[in-house]
Amino acid sequence: MPGTHTRVPSVVVGPLPVPVPSAEYDACPVTELFRRFGDKWTLLIVVLLGQRPHRFNELHRTVEGISQRMLTRTVRILERDGLIARTVHATAPPSVEYDLTPLGRTLLHPLSTLADWAVAHGAEIASARNRHDAHPPSPGSSMTGDVGGPPVELDEAVEFYAAYLDALYRYEVAVRTEPDDVLAERRARAHTFLDPLRGAWIDTWSPRPPGLTPEEIGQWEARLPTMRRPALFLVAEYAVPEWGSLFAGYTGGTGTLTYRSYMYRFLAGEVDGKPAIVSQYSIEPSYGEEGQVTWDFTQGVEVADLGRPVAARGLREPFLDDEILDYRRILQETGA
Repeated sequence: MPGTHTRVPSVVVGPLPVPVPSAEYDACPVTELFRRFGDKWTLLIVVLLGQRPHRFNELHRTVEGISQRMLTRTVRILERDGLIARTVHATAPPSVEYDLTPLGRTLLHPLSTLADWAVAHGAEIASARNRHDAHPPSPGSSMTGDVGGPPVELDEAVEFYAAYLDALYRYEVAVRTEPDDVLAERRARAHTFLDPLRGAWIDTWSPRPPGLTPEEIGQWEARLPTMRRPALFLVAEYAVPEWGSLFAGYTGGTGTLTYRSYMYRFLAGEVDGKPAIVSQYSIEPSYGEEGQVTWDFTQGVEVADLGRPVAARGLREPFLDDEILDYRRILQETGA
């Protein structure tokens, strides 16, 4: 785009190159912006702060369904991008207030234009969806509508999740030890497991400023928590009518405590004959019945109801009691 380091032009300036270079598409600021605002909460937070400043607890009460952890993550990302400002008030106890920065306010007009377009054409989009859904793809078609290879099997899904976790782990290692070029390669490798056609993906991995010297990278590593390779506990298959089969990979985190227990649930479906991750969920503390595990949608495409699992492969029991009960329930329901 003009004035940037990528050769991918704006769609309003000229034609895109064929094929579109994947690395340049990822580096395009337009791509990054739509990834940022394509998640579930960012746009709503920006709109609310565009009306007036809000304190953290006020935002949490105003946005129904958002967890404190997800709200904290969202405002931190926006603050890091320079779009919102955080002010700590010396009250008892201290309170935190958020407001849009001058840079953030420049977004309100283009966002309003996009919102006006969505309202004006919402009925047309709904009508097109209804026509499409009335004539679903024929059996044997993949989730993209193109005829692919044989359906993804459970064993293949297990291998896929293991490879994805390995790619994420190698990326986290690179954040702590490798120069920028190696870091970019590891990041690009991890992104190959994601389905770019469904939802917008935001990096939730450890960010690092570019251009650090080896000594500065060592200092950066010293600031980060100790890392462990995340565990793959369970892979389950679900029959979801609008998707066909979806797989759920239950994984740990990379921390010294979270690697032993549930941290993420990644949903993957078949895209062009091979699995790709379409959704990411983060675990929430359970306040319900014993053995109940609650998942908070974070990015990709939200799936309203997975239903009952039809197949599962248990690989390793998690550490916490509620998660052990959930793990065993899924295996029992599928006869695994």
